[in-house]
Amino acid sequence: DIHVSVDRQGWVVPVNLIRKWGDDPAQIQKNASIYILSKDGKKAGMRTYVLGMKTELLYVGGQTFDGDVKGYIATGYFENDAGKKIAWVMRLNKDLSMVWQREYGRGLSAKLVKAAADENGDVLIAGDVNSAESNISGAWLAKLDGVRGTMYWQRYYASKNEDYNYNVRNIARHEDGRISLFLLGEVLDKKKIAEEGELLDDKEKYFGHLLTLNPRGRMLAGDGFYAGYGSYVSGMSLDKAGRRVLV
Repeated sequence: DIHVSVDRQGWVVPVNLIRKWGDDPAQIQKNASIYILSKDGKKAGMRTYVLGMKTELLYVGGQTFDGDVKGYIATGYFENDAGKKIAWVMRLNKDLSMVWQREYGRGLSAKLVKAAADENGDVLIAGDVNSAESNISGAWLAKLDGVRGTMYWQRYYASKNEDYNYNVRNIARHEDGRISLFLLGEVLDKKKIAEEGELLDDKEKYFGHLLTLNPRGRMLAGDGFYAGYGSYVSGMSLDKAGRRVLV
């Protein structure tokens, strides 16, 4: 992702650097950096964040905190000593220095892939969790206090019958407080949607799933989107009228 910088004079971009020594996968190191670029693409600022041998940032975006204090929220994950992915979120100042960070171990693995501003400078974070019981992937949504990073609430959205994986594609907050969470769904048992017993190929097992939630993450509606036998979806945005645009 690339987003406008908080001073609106350039861009902010998460960059993940991979270092490799030999052929041993255990010797691969990932470092996460954020670059601030000017309008003409020149580097105006940069910081690197390392929590372990493998640290990755998946999103960084500007937000207003504490009235008119501007900064950034960055999300991703790192791997602990046992190789488990731990979800990670940071609040940053305009110069990319850290205000706070939070780590969340959930299920077999977890990562935070998107964030959105909520009212009063609070933060909505969204990501994926692999269940420790079934190893299927489900969506995870939480609301944090923007000042201290304290969690107000969290919700999980997964297939009841373990038929599907769900992975977050984007999150958006509407002016009335509703939350839209757009997911990529993956059919695990392809026979369930095959016609006349014919198995679907890899391209035909994906679909979009749009959740409409109340301000506390409770379900209001869920809508599936297919084109032909399947659709690989990549994102969502809101237009000026608050309508959702799915890609």
